[in-house]
Amino acid sequence: MFALYSGVNQLIVAVNKLDTVQWSQQRFDEIRVKLLAFLTKHAGFRESDITFVPCSGLIGDNLTTKPDKLELTKWYNGATLLEAIGITFSLYCVITYTCNFIGHRS
Repeated sequence: MFALYSGVNQLIVAVNKLDTVQWSQQRFDEIRVKLLAFLTKHAGFRESDITFVPCSGLIGDNLTTKPDKLELTKWYNGATLLEAIGITFSLYCVITYTCNFIGHRS
């Protein structure tokens, strides 16, 4: 509820590590159903304000570019994580470069 009271009115849930279960739609749906129940009943979000995005942070699938894994593309054709957030790739590169530059300062 803190998020709602802080002004957060939309939520993007990155369902990570789906590559470890061969991009199982069943596993994605299980996670989605459980989190959706919690977020709508206990955190006060509306279902229409929550977006779920399957991804793999380790190998980078569906983070910045559309996936090419058949196991995922046969059931998911939605946004990448950055598209869902609304960050363009060029802004992502600037943020990444800036963070890397700042992180490596002596």
